[in-house]
Amino acid sequence: MQDPVDQTGKLVAESVLSTDSEQLIKLRKFDLLISQSSPTPYLSAPMAFPVSYLLWDAQSHLVLGIWVGLVIATGILRLYFFKAYRKANPGPEQLPRWEFIYRLTIFVYFGSWGVGGLWIMPQSTPILSLVVLFFLMGLSASAISVFSADRVSLIIALFSLLLPTIVWFAKLGDPMSVVCAVASALFLFSAIRSSGVFDATITENLRLTERLARARDRAEEMTEQVSSALLDAQEANEAKTRFFAAANHDLKQPIQALRVMSTVLGNRTLEGGSAEIVGSIQSSINTLSDQLDGFLEISKLDAGVTPVHAEYFLLDPLLTALKFEYSPLAAAKSITLALDCPVNVRVYTDHVLLERIIRNLIGNALAHNTDCELRVTAEDAQESYKLTIADTGKGIPTDKQKLIFEEFYQLEDTEMERHGGLGLGLSIVQRLEALLGLNLNMTSVENEGTSFHLWIPRSAS
Repeated sequence: MQDPVDQTGKLVAESVLSTDSEQLIKLRKFDLLISQSSPTPYLSAPMAFPVSYLLWDAQSHLVLGIWVGLVIATGILRLYFFKAYRKANPGPEQLPRWEFIYRLTIFVYFGSWGVGGLWIMPQSTPILSLVVLFFLMGLSASAISVFSADRVSLIIALFSLLLPTIVWFAKLGDPMSVVCAVASALFLFSAIRSSGVFDATITENLRLTERLARARDRAEEMTEQVSSALLDAQEANEAKTRFFAAANHDLKQPIQALRVMSTVLGNRTLEGGSAEIVGSIQSSINTLSDQLDGFLEISKLDAGVTPVHAEYFLLDPLLTALKFEYSPLAAAKSITLALDCPVNVRVYTDHVLLERIIRNLIGNALAHNTDCELRVTAEDAQESYKLTIADTGKGIPTDKQKLIFEEFYQLEDTEMERHGGLGLGLSIVQRLEALLGLNLNMTSVENEGTSFHLWIPRSAS
């Protein structure tokens, strides 16, 4: 699996569209243009009939008939083009040819309106001439929305519709005609200028859509890869747990045998330094056993197979027993171990797992400090009890306070300072705290001491 960071970089890089993508965008833009303009012959071509009706008494019937026939014929030509395009379904490489034909049909169709409108213009009836002019301008206004996806097509349509009439009105020279010509020219100029904005907006929207589609595809691919990696990691973790579970009995049996034999050997009368050697052997066996227990506990917690049995129980007896157990070790290291817990503190959680947490925190403080005070206190915190295990020892440097919860991490870097563990105690504490749904917090100041605060529910949630 590739690094997710590399995948993200590739995702950003692919957001810059290639030449092929630009061609694809042009094809989509042309498809949009076809979709917008294909209904127009059905709507605009029949309008030739009411125009002819208005001019029936002011223009030759033959001229009107030829013009209506020309509009209908060119409209049918455009409909044929749309049908042929949909049937061909061309790719980007064929687009220039189809664009040329499409624009040619625009020129022919709207030219039949523009030049034809000039041809049927009744020169003797100014009011009817204005009717034809405003009809052509209305057709031009509708063309702006129809051809907004392609500026070139829009310019062809507008010039074909209005330019002949603008020239004709300008040549007449009378004030009203000049005003009509100027007004039509301003309308044409404004429409052409606006077409650039429409075209650019649609193009940018299509580009954005293409980028989003590419980003979505890459995100889906990355999601699949991450899901696959997580599944592999989960399977590996389960395999590790099965291995430790299977090895538990086989590994602990010889260790127990070694412990029994070393105890028997230690009870014998030994000469010279043999007793010292046996003591070292027993210490090594105990350390090995503790380390194996830590490995097994970590693997069970990671696999989610550690059961939780929440119950109500008094906290004071648990803390008192632990104080009694650890007092000799504390005294050996010149540490004053104090307990302050009211006798009526009743909590709701797993008794065994909570004991493991407290045992690890007290053991961790005793292992890393000498000549200080270690105080365990419990106080009311409304819906829970706040258990604090605080020492006045050497504290933890700020840059290492997050690292102490990682597996196999120890603050000491010399063998003399090591206390024989593997640095699993606080990792186990963090996992147990999450499993029980408790809240653990730590504060520490170098050369002043460290405090662990644990909030324990006083009732079922």
